[in-house]
Amino acid sequence: MDPAKRVAVLIVDAHPLVRKALRGLLEGRSDIAVAGEASRGSEAVEWVKQRPVDVILMNIRAPEMDGIAATADVVRIRPETKVLALTANDDPQALAQAIRAGAQGALFYEGLEGDHLVRAIRSLASGGSITIPLPVLLALQQYEMPSDPFTSLTSREREILDLLAEGKRNAEIAHALGLKEKTIKNYTRGIYSKLRVRGRDEAVRFTRHDHH
Repeated sequence: MDPAKRVAVLIVDAHPLVRKALRGLLEGRSDIAVAGEASRGSEAVEWVKQRPVDVILMNIRAPEMDGIAATADVVRIRPETKVLALTANDDPQALAQAIRAGAQGALFYEGLEGDHLVRAIRSLASGGSITIPLPVLLALQQYEMPSDPFTSLTSREREILDLLAEGKRNAEIAHALGLKEKTIKNYTRGIYSKLRVRGRDEAVRFTRHDHH
């Protein structure tokens, strides 16, 4: 097959062995090419800023910038790119969040076979859809009910949000928590996405009005 017509796939997972396993499931397929690998959600975002890719296999528990926030950024930067969210069987809520953030499909790692993954990639790349696991569908139904987005924040995200509410800047928060300033920026982006706000001021108002 003409290389230009092959489905370009980016693999995003923190663990080299997992990336190697996913690559192994895809190698040898005449219509699919692994365009690259990334270990962090932020790397996936930087990738799509510089070059197109057809499908991203996104571990939504990626470090530094979680896959949910990264998914939201990817589909904003390149709406034509399809994100297939992946995670462990015990985390359907996270996959539901990824779909709400813009992922077009979701699968569990456990029991994932090569043919199943390849069919999912081909379907998404051609504009089709895939069957969403039942636990994820049930989690999505819960999101359709009135809920408090604050509860979706991790303990670290709540800690950072509290520091934002105190008026601290990213550099000060990074110093206080022993993290890099870039990491704090990635965390705040994820916080804004989960709270469905446009920036720091709205996030702080949300916290002060509803949770203090």
